[in-house]
Amino acid sequence: MQQKDYEDFRNNVLDLVKEKVSIVYKDDKSTITEIDDRLLLQFKSLPEHEVTIKVLKGILGFNEYQNSKEYDVSVFVTNSLHDLGECIKNGLEPWFSPRLGRFVDFKTE
Repeated sequence: MQQKDYEDFRNNVLDLVKEKVSIVYKDDKSTITEIDDRLLLQFKSLPEHEVTIKVLKGILGFNEYQNSKEYDVSVFVTNSLHDLGECIKNGLEPWFSPRLGRFVDFKTE
């Protein structure tokens, strides 16, 4: 993946997460700010790597899956934030596997 393509892809996925976080935490601006300022910025600082790509693709796939099943948006936020945070902390560990990794190739018909 070209650097620009990766950055665009990463930013689109993180914008999706931010949009859903704003829905779940609509009355808690400090939590939204903390997620933006800490978690998402820290993830953006990670280099392009197969693990970061898998996390991002898993988040997109899970969003597709959730949209097809009409789940509560808070489930998406919880799982997405978990994978982003774990990738920041443990992404380069050989045992790391994102929770949403099984949704990497999920597409709705």
